[in-house]
Amino acid sequence: MNYYYKPYVEDTVEEYYKNSIKEYFEERLNFKNNNLKYLTLIERKELALPEKECVQFFKAVVKDIMSYGVKPSDIVYAFDNSYAKKTFSKQELNNLKKLESYAKMLGVKTGVYDYYDVYDYEKVLKADKKIKELAYEVSKHNYSPLEKLLHTYLLLSKMEYKSEDLKNESPSLSRSVYGVFNSDRIVCAGFSEALKAVIQEENDKNLKVFANDVATKTVENKKTEIEYHQNNTAFLTDEKYKIKEKFFNLDVTWDSAAENSLIYFMLNILNIKDINSDNIIDFNDALKLDDNNLEETVNSKSKENNYSYTDDIHYSSVSKEKTSISNKEKDAIDEKYRDNLLGDFLLNYPKFKDFLILNDTLLDMKRNRKSFDELLQKNADKLEKDITKSKTLKKPKEVFRFLAENSEHIDIGQIQDALQVVIKETNPDKSKDEISKTVYNILKQNIIDAKEDFVGETTAWTECENLK
Repeated sequence: MNYYYKPYVEDTVEEYYKNSIKEYFEERLNFKNNNLKYLTLIERKELALPEKECVQFFKAVVKDIMSYGVKPSDIVYAFDNSYAKKTFSKQELNNLKKLESYAKMLGVKTGVYDYYDVYDYEKVLKADKKIKELAYEVSKHNYSPLEKLLHTYLLLSKMEYKSEDLKNESPSLSRSVYGVFNSDRIVCAGFSEALKAVIQEENDKNLKVFANDVATKTVENKKTEIEYHQNNTAFLTDEKYKIKEKFFNLDVTWDSAAENSLIYFMLNILNIKDINSDNIIDFNDALKLDDNNLEETVNSKSKENNYSYTDDIHYSSVSKEKTSISNKEKDAIDEKYRDNLLGDFLLNYPKFKDFLILNDTLLDMKRNRKSFDELLQKNADKLEKDITKSKTLKKPKEVFRFLAENSEHIDIGQIQDALQVVIKETNPDKSKDEISKTVYNILKQNIIDAKEDFVGETTAWTECENLK
C-alpha cells in the first residue's frame, strides 16, 4: 500500500491539514495513483491514554481530515514507533485493538507505523510476543552484560537472510521488527532493528545497542551508485570482563551467513565493514545524492517515454516531496526518518560533552586571539545551555572520531570465557569436556574465517595464532 505523509512543522493544526491534504490530492493526480492513502502519524503516547480519551482523540482527528474531503477509506491513522521499538503495554494493546475495531466500522485503516508501512493489531501483538520470548530466553540466565549480548546475537544470527520481492512486497517486510517477526524475510536493517529491540526488552542499564548506517558511493560512466548497509553500535560496561564504557561495532547480517559465526561481534568501531575504503560517504550525503538521482531518473524517463513515476521506479510507501521542498520541511523529514537513539544518548553522555567543548575550543583557536582557557570556559557555558549548538556536532567525521577513540575490539580470551558461560547455560546436559570442545571448535572456525574477511586488519580473531 502507498501512503502520503507530510511532516508537521510549525503551522496551526488547521493550516497543516489544509496544506497537507491539498498536496495529497495533487500527489494522487500527478502520479495517477488513486490508491494513495493519506497517512497521519500520531505520537505513541496518545495510545497510552485511558480508552475513552484515546477513542475521542481518534474521532477528532479523523473528523478533521474528513472535513477537507478525504474519504474514510483513504485515511490511515497510525501510531509512530519507527525507532523506539519498545514493546507495547497491555493498556496500549487494548487501545489499539479497540481503535482497530472502531476504525473498521468507519472504513479507516489504523495500526502502528514502522519503516514506511503500517501494521495492524495482530501483527504488532505477534512481533511483540516474539521479542519478549527472545528477551526472556536470555534474561532467565544470570548473565553479565557481555554474556547477555552474546547470547542474543547468536539467537538472531540463526535467522536466514532473505530479501522481499520488491515488485509484490513492501520493503518494510524485511526491515521492520513487525515485518521480520511476521514473515521469513530479513535483511541488514531487519537484523539491526531486531537486535536493538530484543536488547532493549532485556533492559540492562549497562548494555545499549543502537543502529548504525553505512553508505558507499561508486562512480562509473559518470553515474553515481549508492549502496546502503545497516549494522549496530553497542555501548557496554561489564565489570566481570573489565570493560568500562566502550563502544563496539556489531554486524549480525554478516555473521548470519555461517553457524556460530562471531567474526563481526564486538569489533573496534574502525572495523566497520567498508569504513576504511575510499568510497565511504556520510549517510546523509548519500540520501541527498540518492534524491538527486531519483529526481533525474524520473524527469528523464518522463520526457523520453512519457512514463508515469510508478511505471519505472518502485513507489515508496511514504511519498517524499521531490523538488519544491523548503529547507525547514526537509529538515523535518530528515529528523523524522533518522534513528536518533545514539545521538540522544551521546548528548547526555558527560564524556561526549567534554569532547565537544574541547573540540569547539580548538576550532575557535584557529580564528580567535583569546586564550585557550577563556575560550574553553565560553564553550562550556554555551554547551551547558544548549549542547546542540556545538560546532563539532555538524561534523560527522569528528563524532565518528570520538566513537573510535572510545572503542576497542574484544579480546579472544573474553569471547572464550563468555562463550563458555553461554554454551553451558544453553546446554545444561553437556559435560564440562563437551562444552570446552564446542567452544574450542567455534573459536577455531572463527579464526579461520576472520583471516579471510579481515585481510590486513586487526581484530580479536586475526591477532590470535593458537588456541590453548
